[in-house]
Order: sequence, then structure tokens, then C-alpha cells
Amino acid sequence: MRAFPGLLIPLFLPAAALLPLPEPATRQADPAVRIETAKSIGSGTHIGHGRILTAAHVIRPGGIIEVQDQEGEVYEASISFMDEKNDIAVLQIESSPNIQTVNIACRKPLYGEGINTVGNPMGDEFIGSWGRVSNKLKKFKRDMEIFSMDMTTIPGMSGGGVIDWKGKIIGVVSMVMIQPLYGTPLHVGYAVPSSTFCPLLKDAGVM
Repeated sequence: MRAFPGLLIPLFLPAAALLPLPEPATRQADPAVRIETAKSIGSGTHIGHGRILTAAHVIRPGGIIEVQDQEGEVYEASISFMDEKNDIAVLQIESSPNIQTVNIACRKPLYGEGINTVGNPMGDEFIGSWGRVSNKLKKFKRDMEIFSMDMTTIPGMSGGGVIDWKGKIIGVVSMVMIQPLYGTPLHVGYAVPSSTFCPLLKDAGVM
């Protein structure tokens, strides 16, 4: 269970407007997938060749991992890469023409830029959310870098790709802020930046 000054939790399910927002793309969600294990439901994004980018805590419970595309087809997945320190993982499934590919922009997010993600909040499948990068990169605990987002972010959206205006991944959804007294999400999300995980994926040969 993650916490950011006692206020953040991971987004899987247990068993300052500066610029105008972009027009939603007609089929923007196609690379997004649903990830399910025996103990969690999360999200992921297809980055090519059957590789699914997600958050490590989504698949940490272990056991059989299933990936569902937006046509309803289900694939059994294996773990190609996992870095729990930075909460990043890559799954491998059989390559499918049903799932489009989105590329990763290996850069730091820009304060105020428009972003979107597609995830599976509270088990509801493939829900889109739009917003902005709302702060500069900061440290979570000692070493993990994260950035905040002012778009609706709900448990079940962990692992979803944070997509910029050019349609490229600049982060992976990792945590959400909660209200301490009541434990309810405040819908402020946090993501691991691609500037952190790109070198890791390249070194591991999964990008």
C-alpha cells in the first residue's frame, strides 16, 4: 500500500488551465488494455510486439495474469520486465491486430500540458480521463520520481499510460491522493515519468 505523506494509494482494485484542452481523438483508447490477476484489476498500454506497459504493483500479487483488449479478447500474459522500486513493468502477450500501438516519448512532462489516460476505474472497462500535468517532478520516498495530474484518477486505473497531445506516452499512472479521515479519493493522480523508465526499458531490451 503506497502513501504520499499518508495521502496516496496505488490504483488497482482488490479480487490551472494554461492552454485549451485538445480535441479527443476518435479511437484514442485502442492501445489501452485491462489487466486482471487473482487479486487485482488494473490498466496497461500496448507499446508494440505484444508488449504491455503497466505499473509493477498491478501484477505484484502474482499468479495468472490476463490481458483483455477492447474487443473483449483475453490473452494470458507473462512478465518480461518488472522494477518495483519505480513501479514499472512490461508484460508479454501474443501479438494481436486488435490492439493498436502507442509510442513512448522519453522525456520529462511539462507543467500545464494536456494529457489523457484510459483505464478501468472500479472495474468499469476502458474509461477515458482528460486533464493536465499539475506540478513538476518530485520524489516519492527517497528515489522514485513522480508527477501529479489534475485529471480524474480512480482505483483500477493504475498502469494506464499517460498520453500527451501528440499521442505518446509520457508516464504511467501509479497512485492517487486520498482524504485521510474518510479514505475517499480526491482524484488527483500521480504517475511515473517516461524520463525515468525509458532507460530501464531500453537496458532490459523491452523497448
